[in-house]
Amino acid sequence: MKLSEKAKAIWNIIIGKEISSKEKHISTPQIIKETVKVKNEKINKVSKPRMTFSEHLKSLRPYQREAFQRTLTDEKEKGQFFLPTGTGKTWIQNTIIIDDAFKEEENNKVGTYVIVSPKILLCNQHSKVVKTFFDKVNLKVETILFNSTSGENIENVKQKIKSNEKNNKHTVIISTYDSLSKLSKLEKINVCAYDEAHNIIINDPEKGVEKFKKGVKDINKNKIISKQYFFTATPKKYSDKILQDDINDLLGPVSYNMSPKKAVEDRWIVPPAIHIIEVKDIKNKQLLDLDNLDQTTIAKTIINSFEYEKKNLSHNLGVKMLVSFKTIGNDADPIYKNQEFKDWCNEKNITRFLAASDGTYKDGENYGGFYIDDDPHTRENFLKAINKINEDGRYKNCVFLYHDILSEGIDIPGLTSIIMFRNLEQNKLKFIQTIGRCCRHDKDKIKEKSWICVPDYFLKTEKYKDLIESIFESYEIKYCDVDILITSADGKSIRYNRKDKKEIEEFINEKGLVFAHKIIDFVHLFEFDKVEKELNDDFNNSKDKEQFLLELINEVYDKDFLLEGAKTLQKEREYFRRNPNLRNEVLKKYGYTCDVCKVDFELKYGEIGRSMVEVHHEKEFSDYKDEHEIKIDDCKVVCANDHNGIHSKKPCYTIEEIEKIINLKE
Repeated sequence: MKLSEKAKAIWNIIIGKEISSKEKHISTPQIIKETVKVKNEKINKVSKPRMTFSEHLKSLRPYQREAFQRTLTDEKEKGQFFLPTGTGKTWIQNTIIIDDAFKEEENNKVGTYVIVSPKILLCNQHSKVVKTFFDKVNLKVETILFNSTSGENIENVKQKIKSNEKNNKHTVIISTYDSLSKLSKLEKINVCAYDEAHNIIINDPEKGVEKFKKGVKDINKNKIISKQYFFTATPKKYSDKILQDDINDLLGPVSYNMSPKKAVEDRWIVPPAIHIIEVKDIKNKQLLDLDNLDQTTIAKTIINSFEYEKKNLSHNLGVKMLVSFKTIGNDADPIYKNQEFKDWCNEKNITRFLAASDGTYKDGENYGGFYIDDDPHTRENFLKAINKINEDGRYKNCVFLYHDILSEGIDIPGLTSIIMFRNLEQNKLKFIQTIGRCCRHDKDKIKEKSWICVPDYFLKTEKYKDLIESIFESYEIKYCDVDILITSADGKSIRYNRKDKKEIEEFINEKGLVFAHKIIDFVHLFEFDKVEKELNDDFNNSKDKEQFLLELINEVYDKDFLLEGAKTLQKEREYFRRNPNLRNEVLKKYGYTCDVCKVDFELKYGEIGRSMVEVHHEKEFSDYKDEHEIKIDDCKVVCANDHNGIHSKKPCYTIEEIEKIINLKE
């Protein structure tokens, strides 16, 4: 058949030549075949565009760049990095490794690198992340998993390193702490990054003392490591001075330290909050043994907690609840298979995940310890699934049951809450780590809190209050700022406010909550006596007491809304915090440019600029009988400073009035 004009044009563009008289009757399938062939040849000839290292650095968060840059000025080429869970320590680790790899290539060499992790599942996650980072900057790499189930031995690893050197390919070995000793037989390690580095110290049960893990000592004996860095969210201090001195000597100085408080303030993570739940349909709660709860009680507690959260906490992430148990075999597994729990999950379209640290192995794969609903999964497929829970509509509502394996380093996107059925008072570090899993931001930063579900019968023990206190001490959150939600058995809730003490007590007593006095005591734990003590201590310890009082007055002035019009502003801000979907729709329509000062905060500050603008409603909230009347067209985007100015009188200024004031000043 004859060629159409369109086919001729395609031929000329792709093949790059005019069609001769002999080719005028070439078939269309032949053109397509030739087109694909030539296109593939052209693609293969053009190398993948390589992101420069400076371009990679720009993609990091500011504190990640700063942490990395500390390694460039550290003369000892070792150091400790303390960053809260959820702030992206992995990005810093990989940046250090990539920087060294670039420098090696400048000298026509390749490097050997090691990342150490406490868990096999976390090793698998590290392997994928490393490949992503190296691919991003177009560096060739082979990752080698080195643990008890990987099937690798040290001689195989050595051979792979030599082969990679011949092929100009870098080698990154991801090892568990337990397998680290064997890597001491390597000739050289350019960089060793220790993840969850608090695991370098273990208890010696025979001597009753703490000591270095064997692998850490062994790999440092032969001095084969050029640079090594230690990362953790939960640094520990040791009473044994000799041990502490040895740790400081091996680990080096503290290169970077970001407090959880700072991470929360800068909105890199969300703060923890408390959800006290009256579990219904459970009798004789005062007689429950918290160390030996029956399946029915646990199942009902999970179901109640899940349903109350879905009903009372406003977010469109769905509910993704992490449930921690003392053991897998005796605790988590029976609940996972509990018929009442399974029927409820199936009815409500909730996905069940079970993650164990043990299981049945076949050909080096673990099939017995990882389940999604009733299907067993390999570690790798299980990890793939949990990494996609925000993308896959099937996983909008999930319950994750586990013992220990998800507490360190494993990222579960969009977790909204946790509930603990295990005695962790002897290991507050594990408790803080578990909370940290939930404090990570979701992708779109909709989540505002990390909810710790506290069943009412948990409050029968003072030890649980001690654990809760340890969270807020770790995050440096003042007691008066703790967000507490109380939900009664009928599903009605009240949000704790330190000014509404009587209202809280009336709610609790009216609902007839079991252990009402315990709940009141627990709520009052975060009350005025501690706040007053904190203020007195801060005042007595301040160098400039006059300045301290001035700052305190300003804080009270702002918090108690003495400024005329500020009550309306606070109500407006609280409304949009509780209705993030409406806020997102406004920002989607208008962008991140302040309507008053005309600054585009996203353009100026990047990702963090998105949190620097607020939504202002042009009509007074008090004019509405029903909040649901609020429309997007009545909203404007303003920065926090201009928003304060708008509401500095009542009725508030209009956008135009504030603009005139600014213009007159200028």
